[in-house]
Amino acid sequence: RWKPFGNVNYPEEIEKLRQLAAIRDRAIWAALRGKTIDSPAADKTTRPLTPIPTNAESRRQNRYQYGKDALSHFTMADGYEIELFASESEFPELANPVQLSFDNRGRLWISTMPSYPHFRPGDPRPNDKLLILEDTDGDGKADKCAVYADKLHVPVGFELAPEGVYISQPPNLILLRDKDGDGRADSREIMLAGFDSPDTHHAASAFCADPSGAFFLCEGLFHHTNVESAYGPRSRRQRRIFPLQPATATAGANRANQHP
Repeated sequence: RWKPFGNVNYPEEIEKLRQLAAIRDRAIWAALRGKTIDSPAADKTTRPLTPIPTNAESRRQNRYQYGKDALSHFTMADGYEIELFASESEFPELANPVQLSFDNRGRLWISTMPSYPHFRPGDPRPNDKLLILEDTDGDGKADKCAVYADKLHVPVGFELAPEGVYISQPPNLILLRDKDGDGRADSREIMLAGFDSPDTHHAASAFCADPSGAFFLCEGLFHHTNVESAYGPRSRRQRRIFPLQPATATAGANRANQHP
């Protein structure tokens, strides 16, 4: 049996992670000796996690509104109107959207994070996604949802480019390519590494392209990033905007305005 890890008040998830890591460490050493360890079976011996009940019922006054119910609560300025393009009612995979961007074909790209804020140790691999929503019949509402990439983890920001999609997956910036033109990424290349990742809320995100073909990505508090490039490391702490030129895969780092 596993012995308690550290202080009895230590988070259960951390204790389980240590146990899972120990199993993989033993598996590596066993492989060097020509032996194998059944890691999935060993994983079942790690500590169980206490079920956390939902508080949804106690917060019914904060329930989400859908469709016309939601639209009825908007107060629009003169000359403006708002319409529903898509929701998770029609497209369940749309749950937990993080960033969105329209392409030059009118399709809406959305990164989703169902694993937010973090996946439970021992659960299946995170399956965050980059989706493409399309209005094929011209009625102003999405009627098609395609998965451009799945099995992502914390894709908090992305930018569309002629060569593919640059997507943040801390600690890496990844380029997703659709080489065969079937609408689904079939290539993943790490372009830059070293983006800090302790807090999902502050990870490299808020991507924005400029007319030159470069784009900017922002990081928030608590992150100490050290990005390696062909021109040396780019090290920054606390609040910064990274300008990145895809043609050379280099990143600079400008200190963001720190006024409140």
